[in-house]
Amino acid sequence: RPSMASAAGRKRRRLTLDLGSQFQLQCPCCYRPGVPFCGECDPKSSAERLKGLRALLAAHGADAYIVTSQDAHSSEYIAAADERRSFLTGFSGSAGSAVVTATEALLWTDSRYFLQAEQQLAGTEWVLMRQHNPDVPDLHEWVLNHLKGKCVAVDPALIPAEVAQEWKAKWASSVALKEIRVNLVDAIWTTRPEEPCNP
Repeated sequence: RPSMASAAGRKRRRLTLDLGSQFQLQCPCCYRPGVPFCGECDPKSSAERLKGLRALLAAHGADAYIVTSQDAHSSEYIAAADERRSFLTGFSGSAGSAVVTATEALLWTDSRYFLQAEQQLAGTEWVLMRQHNPDVPDLHEWVLNHLKGKCVAVDPALIPAEVAQEWKAKWASSVALKEIRVNLVDAIWTTRPEEPCNP
């Protein structure tokens, strides 16, 4: 399936965001401006990773960030370098999507992974959204109900075009969908594996 934008030419690199002069981003270990973590800083806890991502959200003027389980090709099996949702949430199941706001962190997954997700999210800020259970809204419904008038950001290379169009149609003018072409999870994943030569 086509993504919102081509991911051609993507290469693993330490992402440097030139935001230091405008926003108060700095690494907690060396205080380097303009990045949430330097290349030597490895945010191991869920709280550290969420703090870094939220700093980037604020820097980009977004209110929420959606992280899915997909790679740029919608592959059935993804490379370790594409396991962004797993890195961010700590949940290693193959299906799931996450939403992070300034105050909330939510993970949607289906019944195959409820027990695993409960165990892996225990003791963190993450809230498990048991997909398809009664009274549990789908991700797009939750966004519409909780983020009216807000801006939701995504990496356009990782969201299929038809999904993006569906969200835009359902949110209409209530929620803005913003494309950020630098992946914000990659920006805090200082130990991200090399991308495979033949994905």
